Amino acid sequence: MSRPKIKKCALCGKKEGEVSVLVVGSTGQYICSDCIQSCEEILYNIKEQNEDEELSLNDICSAKDIKLNLDKYIIGQEYAKKTLSTLVYNHYKRIIFNKKNNDKIINKSNALILGPTGSGKTYILKTIAKQLNVPLTIVDSTSFSETGYAGQDLENMLVQLCEETDFDIKRAEKGIIFIDEVDKLAKNTDKNSKDIGVGVQQGLLKIIEDSTIDLSNAMKINDGPIINTRDILFIFGGAFEGIEELLNTKENNSIGFNSKNIVQIKKSYKDVTAKHLLKYGLQKEFVGRIPIITYTNELTKQDLKDILTKPKNNLVEQYKNLMKMNNVDITFSNNVLDGIVDKAIKKGLGARALRTEMEKVMEKIMFDYSDNKKQKKLIINDIDNNKLKKQKEL
Repeated sequence: MSRPKIKKCALCGKKEGEVSVLVVGSTGQYICSDCIQSCEEILYNIKEQNEDEELSLNDICSAKDIKLNLDKYIIGQEYAKKTLSTLVYNHYKRIIFNKKNNDKIINKSNALILGPTGSGKTYILKTIAKQLNVPLTIVDSTSFSETGYAGQDLENMLVQLCEETDFDIKRAEKGIIFIDEVDKLAKNTDKNSKDIGVGVQQGLLKIIEDSTIDLSNAMKINDGPIINTRDILFIFGGAFEGIEELLNTKENNSIGFNSKNIVQIKKSYKDVTAKHLLKYGLQKEFVGRIPIITYTNELTKQDLKDILTKPKNNLVEQYKNLMKMNNVDITFSNNVLDGIVDKAIKKGLGARALRTEMEKVMEKIMFDYSDNKKQKKLIINDIDNNKLKKQKEL
């Protein structure tokens, strides 16, 4: 008669009864609760050591590498892509330098991106953050308020950044926060109403600088995490509708005291300076903390058509891949692509409207072929998806 197997920890040898818990693994071996706790402490210390390791230039992509990656996904917007690639690269270089040189500190440069809706402001930042594997939080400035008024507390954007890292605070402290619709914070012309936008600008001053902020109140808990914003990169965005009125001036282009040859000088986002932002209604202290201004252009019809077909993850390819899963090879005729672009332009939402119009073209086709088993080829030659009889099946 065989003796019953004695349960003991495979690591320390303690037997059942000598420890509170013995956990059995898939191999039949046991490990005790004491050793589990010790392993957790060892892993935590290793994690802390890895986090404390200094960054080096070899750990970050160069500005040129960032720009090359953006070119794969984003049509046009050359100036914005170059400016933001350099900005992000220099931001992480700055962190490296400041870590090694406590007596010589390079200050942070936050930025502002001007540009119409759907011109790629958010997408550029998402692409950069994904390439560099850094946390990115995107918030709308109009959802926040100064203390005592309806709306979210400004600290909530820091909570959202921490959520992106599962509350790995050290990683969050090297992240990026994109605050969109900042033009909506410009001073209200209604003198009889309390201007919330100005209050939010004032509240942002503390957050975007080198500040240590307790998130307990924002999270409505006791002993919440504490985060330092010194190395968080803040980038602002906005369409700034009507700013062209501050840009376009009449100038005399001829010589002589009595000359009356006055011409209108047409200017655009690329001509915006801090002076124009102040006239638009942003506060002096706030504008002074945003030294870098860049812009995205309004997308042309050709830009929108290129977005459909040229980027690495273009919409046409996405829908082709969806249909291939149902054994259907689809081809879009040129007039259909033009029709999608024309309808998107009418919506005035830039590239964001392309998927909406593509869905309208594809919805009936995707439904009708959802149970297709045999290999087929389909030429989509009519933008009206209800006229399937005009689509050509080969």
